[in-house]
Amino acid sequence: MSIWRNRDFVRLWTGQSVSMLGSQMTGFAVPVLAITVLGADAGQLSLLRTLEFLPFVLLTLPVGLWVDRNAPRPAMVAANAAP
Repeated sequence: MSIWRNRDFVRLWTGQSVSMLGSQMTGFAVPVLAITVLGADAGQLSLLRTLEFLPFVLLTLPVGLWVDRNAPRPAMVAANAAP
């Protein structure tokens, strides 16, 4: 049986693909808009990228511990729903 016939897998794969596409487009569009619309310079872009990455640095370990101690499914759903 082909994995593509499994309806749950196809829905998961499609959702993950759309989510990843949106994340990648945002990662490209935000700096471009900061430059073109706001006239941001290199220092401001550096600050922007740092602030985008900071939650990952600060929250990875505490949230990982929380997910390990609780049900992982709600955390996965919330992570995919967040921008």
